[in-house]
Amino acid sequence: MAMVLALLKGALALWIVMDPLGNLPIFVALTKDQTSAQRRRLLLLAWVVALIILVAFVFGGRWVLEVFGIELADFEAAGGALLFIIAVRMVLRGHPDAGEDTAGGIVPIACPLLVGPGAITTTLVLLGVHQTWLTLGAVMIAFAATLPLLLLTDVLYRLLGRTGASVIARIMGIIIAAMGVMYVRRGILAVIASQ
Repeated sequence: MAMVLALLKGALALWIVMDPLGNLPIFVALTKDQTSAQRRRLLLLAWVVALIILVAFVFGGRWVLEVFGIELADFEAAGGALLFIIAVRMVLRGHPDAGEDTAGGIVPIACPLLVGPGAITTTLVLLGVHQTWLTLGAVMIAFAATLPLLLLTDVLYRLLGRTGASVIARIMGIIIAAMGVMYVRRGILAVIASQ
């Protein structure tokens, strides 16, 4: 029973950090120029890529950090810088150039939006506390709970319309820029504190 509770608690923590519900307007903004089929295909592909990234961290995260001498703070700073660049494009152009480029859409959606510094950090923390199989289970449950919300993105897009999605894109761009600055600041402060 204790293991089941730990599994569910880990999955919930990871799901909250991934914030698929809060990111739905961003997903709409990123895919506003695509057809329903293109949007669904892109989001499913981004979901698969994000899952692969996090599963890879479950099995090799500690090793990668040790081999390259990378700190978690480095992930936060790099992820924040990428988010800031995406945000500037969203504010100025109404979209972050995800457009027709499937790979371009996958990069911001899969990483850093679904699997960003927070999700990676949470996964590494779970690994430090629990066994690998429990962390893997938590990742799988969190992603299983995320998929239906991604599939609802099309419904949300229909409710908002093209103009609504464009307005949200610019508003979310400002919020994403603030998130990017926050990640960079936290990363830098963590590096300073570790010196």
